[in-house]
Amino acid sequence: MKNTIDAMQRGLGRAVMDLRAGMGWGQTDLAHEITKTAARLMIICLKPTQVCVSRWETGDSAPSQQYRMVLARIAAKDKKTAHLVELFCAPVSAWRLVGLCRKRDGEDAA
Repeated sequence: MKNTIDAMQRGLGRAVMDLRAGMGWGQTDLAHEITKTAARLMIICLKPTQVCVSRWETGDSAPSQQYRMVLARIAAKDKKTAHLVELFCAPVSAWRLVGLCRKRDGEDAA
């Protein structure tokens, strides 16, 4: 299970960084856009901070399923970031497969 979590956190961290870069935003800008998009989707409890976005990007944590849904919506708005939708929507079982492949190939969890 640890390999699944590591793969998910690293993969989503890269996706969050790519989304920000593609949109030309800072971490605070992305946090504000998540809040606005979540409100439009009637998910009013999502209010991430810059620190939250930073933790996702460094792989210290991963966005929850609700955050990933909102991130996918944001990514889908622009051609430069639309390819990230699939990563944000990937089920945990897909990340489990990535983790197993990495473990089999001897990739370290660092």
